[in-house]
This record gives sequence, C-alpha cells and structure tokens, in this order.
Amino acid sequence: LATLRQSKDRLPPSELLRTAVEQTGYDAALLLEHLGSRKVANLDKLLRRAAGFDDAELFTLRDYVREVARSVLEETEEACAVTSPEAGE
Repeated sequence: LATLRQSKDRLPPSELLRTAVEQTGYDAALLLEHLGSRKVANLDKLLRRAAGFDDAELFTLRDYVREVARSVLEETEEACAVTSPEAGE
C-alpha cells in the first residue's frame, strides 16, 4: 500500500483503484461476505465511474473522492425524498 500511497497524485483514479484491488484481492474478499456478489458489482461500478472521471480529465484522487461523495449524497437525498399529494386532490 505504501507504493500506492506514493502514486496517488501521479496515477489517474481508475488506475490507482484498479491496482489497489488487484494487489489486495479486495474483490475476492468481498465475494466471501454476505451479499458478496452485490458488493463486487458495486466495486465494479465504482471502478467504471473512476474510468469516466479519468476520461473527463479530472485527474486527482481527491477530486474523484469528492465527486463520489457528492454523488452518494445526491442519491441518498433522492431515495429519501417524500412525495406528498397535491392540495386539492
């Protein structure tokens, strides 16, 4: 992990994340957990999003983490949104 830490500002987020997963076996470890295949699918989604982030040339890991956090908050707010009947119906 020390090598990855040293590379965090030089590698695009997708390459850094993919390398971390490969070197740690994180995806295999997730498969051993409850709902492991769902967790691996979420990890794959995170890696695909990182590749899209690279394509947009928003390069740093810090920027990517901020974008993911913002996106998660938006998704949470949308999922928690309460619809109410319009007045007069």
